[in-house]
Amino acid sequence: MNREPQQIQNALAKLERNLNTCVPYSCFGNDNRKQILVMLDVIRNNRAKLWINSKYLSISEMFHEQPDNALWQSAIDARDWLDGQFAIEELMFKEIQLPTDKLLEGALFNR
Repeated sequence: MNREPQQIQNALAKLERNLNTCVPYSCFGNDNRKQILVMLDVIRNNRAKLWINSKYLSISEMFHEQPDNALWQSAIDARDWLDGQFAIEELMFKEIQLPTDKLLEGALFNR
C-alpha cells in the first residue's frame, strides 16, 4: 500500500512539528533531530531501500542483518511508513514538556 499525497503532507507536517519539539538526544546519545531530518528526506523524496542502504550504511554494516545505525534505521522506518506498514505517530520522538507556569520565573531568576 502506498500513501496518498494528503497522508504524506500530513505526515511531513507532523514530523516538522516534532523536529522543533522533540527531546534533542536519546538515552543512547543519538541525535533525534538528525533522525527526523532523515525521515523527512526519505518521505519527501520517496527514497528506495537501495538508496537508503547506500547512503546510510558503511561497507561493513551492509553485511549485517540488523545494523546498529540510528540514521539508517530512521530512514528504513520512514520507507516502511511510506509502504503502509504503520502509523506516522510511531515514528515520532517524545516531546519536551515545559511547565509553562514556571517558565518566566525560571528565566528571570536563573533557576
